[in-house]
Amino acid sequence: MPGAGYRCCADGVGDQCDDGTGTGADFTAEFGGPALGGVRDRAERLVVLGAVEWIGPYRIERAIARGGFGVVYLASQEQPVRRQLAIKVLDPGRASEMSLRLFKLERQVPASLSHPGIATMIDAGQTSAGQMYLVMELVGRTVAGKVVPALTLTQFCDEKRMTIRQRLELFKDVCHAVQHAHGRGVIHRDLKPSNILVAESEGKPVAKVIDFGISKLVDPGEAASTRGMTEAGAPIGTLAYMSPEQAKGEKSISTQSDVYSLGAVL
Repeated sequence: MPGAGYRCCADGVGDQCDDGTGTGADFTAEFGGPALGGVRDRAERLVVLGAVEWIGPYRIERAIARGGFGVVYLASQEQPVRRQLAIKVLDPGRASEMSLRLFKLERQVPASLSHPGIATMIDAGQTSAGQMYLVMELVGRTVAGKVVPALTLTQFCDEKRMTIRQRLELFKDVCHAVQHAHGRGVIHRDLKPSNILVAESEGKPVAKVIDFGISKLVDPGEAASTRGMTEAGAPIGTLAYMSPEQAKGEKSISTQSDVYSLGAVL
């Protein structure tokens, strides 16, 4: 399972997964790691951003999750539009050649995708201290008047007590989003419930695939490519949802690996 001495989720483990309560219960149960809230929230801000309250036009509100190489913050924008967003900031204390490559890839990949089932990338850049960041739409919900990240796919289905037919209809939307990515030469490589968030729009569930931090680029129609951003022989992803060839660290994985992961999610 994730976190059990395995090189799982090199970046952004459950990037938008704080349950909004400050307890971190959902985060710990789902991902085997601590959520951020209270003292930990302030500590993460101090370590990663210092006294920074703004990144460009975005006001940093609080940390909502941490990945292997960075911290995700809830942020707000006032101009030219008022909205709340998610900003992932690379932690310089965990920066390495591979993490820098993966982060740069994560900034590039969403820009090539345009699908209602994939979280939209809004902006990217560097802080005044030279830290790379990525601004994404916040897939959120409102709890007690407070905007928090949406539930994961499994959490949403269980909370809403969805029937098998309803779950399959929602899952079909996820498959369409993944198909869109594959058609543009992107293999996600870390499809799991925590990377599929579900919000509601006009009373209807809307699933969003997030976190392309360890994705692989291929040429559409090709079975494999050497354009991956990780070393061959180094398994990367989440073991519980990983295809056998990915778990073996094979370099020539294809879109079939994502299909396997979708089956594991289902």
